[in-house]
Formats: sequence, structure tokens, C-alpha cells
Amino acid sequence: MNRNVSRLGLTMVVVALLGVSLSTPLVTTVDTTSVVNPFVLTADYGHIDDVPYVWQEINGYCYWSSVDMALQYIDIPYDLYQFFAASGLGFSAAYIMIEDTQLFMSGSSFRQQQNVPVFCDLLGIDHKAYFDSNSEWIQVAEPLWLEADFDIELIDGSEAAFEQLRNTIDEGYPAVLWVDPYWLPAVDYAEMRQYIYPQDPAAPSSGHAIVAVGYNDTAQTVEIMDPGVGAFGSRYGYPDDGRWHYTANYSTLDVAWNTLGYGQVVFKPSEEIVQNQEERIGNHIVDRLLGNTTSYAPDLDDLFFASFGEVAFRGLSLDTTVNGILNYIDQFDETIDREDILRFTGYSHELFMSMQYPAYRGALESLPSVLPSYDVTEVVELGREAYYHMEAISTNDSLVDLDYRFDGTLLATTYFDIADSYVASSDIEEAVQEHSSEIQELADHFLAIADSWRAAGETLASILEGESINYPLVVVFISSISGLFVVLIVVWRVRR
Repeated sequence: MNRNVSRLGLTMVVVALLGVSLSTPLVTTVDTTSVVNPFVLTADYGHIDDVPYVWQEINGYCYWSSVDMALQYIDIPYDLYQFFAASGLGFSAAYIMIEDTQLFMSGSSFRQQQNVPVFCDLLGIDHKAYFDSNSEWIQVAEPLWLEADFDIELIDGSEAAFEQLRNTIDEGYPAVLWVDPYWLPAVDYAEMRQYIYPQDPAAPSSGHAIVAVGYNDTAQTVEIMDPGVGAFGSRYGYPDDGRWHYTANYSTLDVAWNTLGYGQVVFKPSEEIVQNQEERIGNHIVDRLLGNTTSYAPDLDDLFFASFGEVAFRGLSLDTTVNGILNYIDQFDETIDREDILRFTGYSHELFMSMQYPAYRGALESLPSVLPSYDVTEVVELGREAYYHMEAISTNDSLVDLDYRFDGTLLATTYFDIADSYVASSDIEEAVQEHSSEIQELADHFLAIADSWRAAGETLASILEGESINYPLVVVFISSISGLFVVLIVVWRVRR
């Protein structure tokens, strides 16, 4: 095996929980290059005008871009990065390390549904989710979501799902739908067919989010706004030709929607007035930056193997050493291909870090507009100190380039080089030790990010409290921060 694992098939987390993914028009063919409304006005027609379009920009932001469309429609005046700031998602990170599991996750991908009631409470929004009671994975997820105050109503199958969709649109609200994009007709996804095997309609290839803004029972079509169009491949770039706006017939959408439990999330303005909103948002951001366990996983306080916020990066720094990597690899016996484990670790770390950096940078730069009553100049300056280090270990190519070779950053390259050395020598200790300088450089980057996040978080806390604080303040520690169970479907497809 060599660096030509670029065709890991986009798969790891993009497939499991992130967003834009793969599509092929197997059920229907629809010309998506036009934004002309194809609907005819009948009693069986519903349509919502003036829903703002939010492009997700890179692979992994589909759900939050779809949510932001719905929020902007109900007059929440945030663009995507302002939303990442106000929700705290851009200032969030998680790191799970226990025995044979080592996983860094960006804030935008960690506990997605549990974050919904949190930002709804902060922004003064009501939410309601609808899922099929017959879906096996929904039966597992529902108790966890309900415990986190994610408002769910179970429905019974396809007919009830489409009826609820019609009702939502008739009430004047767009619906965020969970779908498997393999079955969607958007032309962009056709480029990715070669990266996915033929799909079973009963099993999702990946998860994606779109926004439904219209239906026509006569034509048997649903009108869709898709944030993922233009977010990958040779067509990468903002889809200013309007191809993000297309229709799918009912049979196509039914297959795509069914595999994700007919998931539908609706956002409406709350009748309750949010008191001290800026202060509450600011304190939430502080909790996220500093890794307050209660903010991330209040239902799982007693777990020790996960850390959050700046502590997540500090934990990565402590584990990214020669001994740390060797101890991790030693968890796998000889039946496991250690070469693949090394490559997978470098690949996953780089992919999630590549999602973390743009969200964090955009959120930080948006902070003054989200907290206009506070002078957060110093917070932004301290937070910017992480940019150099995050940029050094992330690349958008890992998210948008289908032929990415995993040689763009120090992060992936180091683990892949260790794997190459291990293949050549069959001595894992020698292979890791050979790259000790690169490993130390990675650890230094992680530590610098942690220090920047801590400085920004503690400074913002002092501003909110009306106090002053002096920097630099260096306190190094790692604590047993509780986390939550992460269900991650990993597809490791390598074209050698």
C-alpha cells in the first residue's frame, strides 16, 4: 500500500455523519441546471418563496448549512459562520482516546442532534424532528436524543413522512431532510459514482441534508435546495448557475429519505423572549473553548476517555509522541494490519482538522458581529494565534478533491510515512522513532492550538464578567473529561 489511498472513497466520516456525499440518478433523471419553477398551481401544490440559499462550501457542513437556511427564513440574521459562532459549534472540538480507539472530531460533526436544542434555546427557536418509528437506528438513537431535549415525534412510514412534509410547507416553513444523496438527481453527484459501489436501497451509503421548499402532488415532485452542490470534485465552487435548486420525484426521494429514517427537522420562531442573549451566547462560547464537560455532554459526566475544546487539543499533543503512538499501535494484535491503522489515523485526523479550521476561523472572525455589545478585539487576536498551526495540519483538498493523495499536510504525511517505514522494516518501533522530529512538530502544533483556545476563552470569560486578565498564562494539564458514545460507521475502501 502507498499514498495512492486517495481513493479511500471519500468514505470514513464523510460517509458516516458529515454531509455531502455521493449520488447517482438511478431512479429518475432531472435537468437540474435551471431554477425555473416547474410547478403548476393546483390544490395539491405547496411552495415557499424567498428561502435564502446557504452553500456549505466544503464537505461536512451540509446539515448546518441546511439548518441555517431554515433559520434565516425565520429571521435569524446569521450567515453560516455567524451561526457557527453563536451556536458554539465553530469553537468546539472533541477527542476520544481509549485503548484501540483514537478519534478527533470537529465541533460541527460531534453530537449533531444534541446541539440542536442548545442553540435553539440560545437563539429563541422552537424545533421539532420527525422520524420513522420503523427505523432500527432511530429506535437506538431516540432515547439518547430525548435525554438531550431533542424534540422528536415518531411517524409511521412513507405516507406519514410525506404528509408531514406537506403540512410543514403548507404552514409556511421549509423542512430540513436527512437523505442518502446516492439516490438524488443533482448532476454534481454523478462524478462520484466511481467511488461508491452499487447501493442497497435499504442501507444508506452516507448521510446528507437538504431543504425541501415545495411539493406538487400532480407532478409527484418535491422542490429541493441542496447546500452540497458545488462542494466537491471538478465542479467545485459556488453554484451560481442555480443548479442547487432542483426537483426530485416522489419515488426518488422516498428511496433517498427512507434509508435515513425519513428524518425531517423543522424550525419555527419561539414565543419566549430570550433574556440576556448576548451574555448567554458568550458564556456558551467560553464553555466550548475551554472544554466544559457539561456544555458538551451533560448526560455522560462520569466518562473519562473524551476531552473537549482546548483540552482536546492538549490531549492530542500529549498522545502525539513516539511512546504515545507506539502504545496506541500496541493495542492491535498481529491479526490487525498496523499499516492500515496508521494510515487511517492520519487520514481521519487530517479530515476532521480540515473541517475544524474553516469553522473556527469563520466563527472567530464573526464574533464581533455576534457579540456587538462587547469589545472582543483581544479575544479575536488571541484566537488568531491558532490559525498558523491549524492551517499547517489541515487542507480543504482532503474534503473537496476526489483524487487527493494525502500528502498535503504534515499531519497525514507523518502517519503515512510511518506506515511506509513500517512496511519496509517490519519494525514498528523503528518506524515510529524514525519520524520523531515530525511527531514532535505535530505535538507542538496541537499544544499551540490549545494555548490559543484557552487564552481566547479565558479572556472572553473575563470580558463577560467585567474583569481584566493578563497573558500569557500557561497552565498545562489534562483532565478526565467525560464524553459521549460516538457511533461512527467507517468504510475503508482502498483502490490499490
